[in-house]
Formats: sequence, C-alpha cells, structure tokens
Amino acid sequence: MSKSQTMSNRLLETWELEAEVTAALMSSSEPLPGLQDLLVRPAWHSGAACRSTGVAKFFPPEGGSLSAARSVCESCVVTEECLSYALSRPSLKGVWAGTSERRRQALRKRSLAVALDINKAPAASCSG
Repeated sequence: MSKSQTMSNRLLETWELEAEVTAALMSSSEPLPGLQDLLVRPAWHSGAACRSTGVAKFFPPEGGSLSAARSVCESCVVTEECLSYALSRPSLKGVWAGTSERRRQALRKRSLAVALDINKAPAASCSG
C-alpha cells in the first residue's frame, strides 16, 4: 500500500469515527450544549494535553476501548481540574480525565454517599 493510500485510509477512518460520534451525540436524549458553552472554555483547558489531538478518541463507540484517550490523559498536567469539571457536569459525554461516563457516575454516587455519612455522624462533643 502506498503512503498516499495509507493516509487516505486513515483520513477515511477518522471521518467515519467522527460520523459515529456525531450520530451517537445526536441520538442522545441529553440536550446538546449551547453555543456559549462550546465557545467558553475554562482557563485550565489551554494547558490540556487533549488540545493537540483529535476528539474522536475521546468518544469511543459503545463498548469501544478507552485506551487511546487514557494514554493522552496520563501525560496531562490538568487532570485534576478536568476531572473536577467533568464531575460537576453530569451531562458531559465521552472521556474526561481518563474516566468514562460510567466511572464518573460512580464517583459522584460515592461522593454523595460519603457526604451523607458525614451528615449522619453524631457531632463530636466538646467537654471542658
């Protein structure tokens, strides 16, 4: 296979994957983000490792591998900020800070359970 055929095949694969991502997003029952949300990015985003890569790897097809996205996230210097951002926005799709939507949902539930346990704990008495 020639170099131009290889490049054409890669480009076609990228387009097909992006079309799958678009179709998945469009079929979601979640509302799409507004234009303002897409245009305004948090300050930390400018330092994110994902800024220099394509988006397709962060939206793998259902049951697809997250390894390509996670390998980018492993070298990122703003992973904490990214995870905090993603956890505060349950409607976000795709991989953020190396976590899947399912993983972030579990982290939110765990955080809520811990908060509820703290609120149920008897207050420490102070004697003295």
